Amino acid sequence: MPRPKTIVLIIVLECGAATSSRRAAAAPPELDAWLLNASGLTGYGGLPANVQRIHYSSGSAYVNSSDVPSYSIGPWPGNLDGCLGHPAPGGVYHHHQNPRCLYAADSTRHSPLLGYAFDGFPIYGAYGNKNADGSGGLTRIKTSYRVRSITVRTTLPDGTVLAPAQYGPPVSATYPLGYYIEDFEYVVALGDLDEHNGRLSVTPEYPSGIYAYYATIDASEASAYPYAIGPTYYGVVAADDISSHGHVTISEPVADWTPTWLDVPGGPVASRLSLAQSAPNPSRGGAIIEFTLPAPAWTTIRLYDLAGRHVATVFDAMQGVGTHTVPLDASGIAPGMYLYRLVVGGETRQRRMTIVR
Repeated sequence: MPRPKTIVLIIVLECGAATSSRRAAAAPPELDAWLLNASGLTGYGGLPANVQRIHYSSGSAYVNSSDVPSYSIGPWPGNLDGCLGHPAPGGVYHHHQNPRCLYAADSTRHSPLLGYAFDGFPIYGAYGNKNADGSGGLTRIKTSYRVRSITVRTTLPDGTVLAPAQYGPPVSATYPLGYYIEDFEYVVALGDLDEHNGRLSVTPEYPSGIYAYYATIDASEASAYPYAIGPTYYGVVAADDISSHGHVTISEPVADWTPTWLDVPGGPVASRLSLAQSAPNPSRGGAIIEFTLPAPAWTTIRLYDLAGRHVATVFDAMQGVGTHTVPLDASGIAPGMYLYRLVVGGETRQRRMTIVR
């Protein structure tokens, strides 16, 4: 199976399943799937959000980003924020576990392409095809690591006996199992993935198949070790990515890339953004809101009363291209007429709905 181009890992962007908005001669996802910020969108600290520029040569893609996503991040009193990410000492924001603010782990559709590892292979969210050949329906892709059955930390998972000076603390309430990497062991075929936390897979972006990593979660949607990439990479890591922490110097002729889905507020893409009437309307206990995105984007739907007061946030997350539905629980909302508002980038769509009892 072909290796993708060498690129920089930036897990702050959802690439989305943007195949329907690609040219007839499909552009490679290594170039075409990034969220290029063309509208001045800002994130944490007022910094430019998402990707600012994409360059490419015959063998590599170079992605320029402020390393700040468009969704809300921080604070970091416990090191990781509510999105399971934090800034490195140099200020580069990144995720250590399943980036739950970046996408919704939806069991009814293949998870989006989240980014690329330093060896050039893609990283997907938690749900994919049951079988690596693309058949079998969708399932939660499971890690093949498990917590070891130990009470003391005197050996490694491969059976190596440690010297006393290398012992970890005994398993306890203070240092429970799973507290250390050495608490986990890889078991062949225990789950869907190999020791690198990936597999050869058919995916929406790679219908001919490619090796792909997955962000793993358990049945309760809590992050599951090794979270994204295992202790070792599957492929050959681009040395300059590692030595410079992804801040590489371009030393070859490159061209600029404009994603095929890209547009600006008020342009042709905006004309294809739509918000449907909620159903049922009037609503007694709940309603379904349908909307269509012409490109992957951070999407917010909020409910307001007629005085303009914010009543509820219905949806606030990254969403891929296509038509989507979200539920509105109206059971705790007073009867009356309301406005529900869809905000995508610089565009807004709004409709009315009535809640009755």
